Amino acid sequence: MDVLESGRRPLAVTLFVFVVVSSGCISNSSENLDQSFETDTTPVELNQSGEELLQDSFKQNYSSYDVDAKSQLLLNTPVSALTMNLSTNGSFRPDSSELVTKTKIGLGAFSDVNESEFPVKNITTSGNTSRVTITGEESSSKTVEAFMREEMGLSIEALREIEVEDSELLGATGEDDDQLLVEVDADSEDLVENYEDILTVNSVSDEETQDSSEDIESFNRSKTYAWVDRTDRALERYSYFGSDAEGNLQFRVDASFEK
Repeated sequence: MDVLESGRRPLAVTLFVFVVVSSGCISNSSENLDQSFETDTTPVELNQSGEELLQDSFKQNYSSYDVDAKSQLLLNTPVSALTMNLSTNGSFRPDSSELVTKTKIGLGAFSDVNESEFPVKNITTSGNTSRVTITGEESSSKTVEAFMREEMGLSIEALREIEVEDSELLGATGEDDDQLLVEVDADSEDLVENYEDILTVNSVSDEETQDSSEDIESFNRSKTYAWVDRTDRALERYSYFGSDAEGNLQFRVDASFEK
């Protein structure tokens, strides 16, 4: 049955994610998402600062592009590490968009052992409405008010909303040094807002878990990188990591874009 309603709702994350965080326990697990950002570069001379380069990149025309992204939520508990991994593929066109996300939950930051598969969520937007379809054990479909690109988390428009406090050009990277790597000093509260949008829009969650969620105002630790095409200055990849002070709760996004 189709129900027209607002596409926005409070952040709701699977119950296990916040049970230990809200208890205030300090983790004994050592899993870490803060690694393997592929930041090796070669020196490059450029008549632009890192901040100017990033600004130029976000000013490009992104009316049509594709996205391939992985979002990871890691909870280090006193006993083990629990993860929620979102794999998202999608396309954005001038008058429509589609995002398809598969959610997996398991033990360990990078392990598939004991993983159980969650439903697949498909969001198709056209005109004033978005069609949200969940395929899995309890399939459903509904029509809601159209999601704006800025609130979908994994769009270039959403990443453009993250305030940049400073940035540094690290050098050239990629095949034949065809990319420029920028280290971004991103606003921590904006990163949290993006993280919440990604989970709210793209993950499959239960209404009963909403009251068990904990609000996170800002990350205590974070790092952000942007990969820009050396020739046309298009944004080709954006990655960030954020965590609380103890590393109990960690979030990581790796998104690639192709115009």
